Amino acid sequence: MDKGKARLKSILSFKCPKCLKEDLFESKIYQLSSLGKMKDRCPHCKENFMPEPGFYFGAMYVSYALITGQFILLFSIVHLLNLDWKIWEFISFFLVVLVILAPINFRLSRVIWLNIFVSYDQRYDNM
Repeated sequence: MDKGKARLKSILSFKCPKCLKEDLFESKIYQLSSLGKMKDRCPHCKENFMPEPGFYFGAMYVSYALITGQFILLFSIVHLLNLDWKIWEFISFFLVVLVILAPINFRLSRVIWLNIFVSYDQRYDNM
């Protein structure tokens, strides 16, 4: 598998970016009590998911980009459907969508950030 497909698979399935075998998170997405609980290391390839203190602060920038993209997408859909919404109606709608997508955005931003620094290793294909 090439590195681009491996990154996409890791991001969409929340798997280890190095081996694609193990989950990064210990719980389901909407299990809010342990939403951000990540494994420290991959049980399969031993990749460190916590390389340094504060590593995931950079994921905030990824989260900002995700939310901006979602805002533009929703605004475009509302505009294309000719929904005659006032600005407060659109903002209320967007805030509801944002709250619903918050756990997904949180995890996606962390997985994308980790994928920037950790590359897929083909040695783990046959293991």
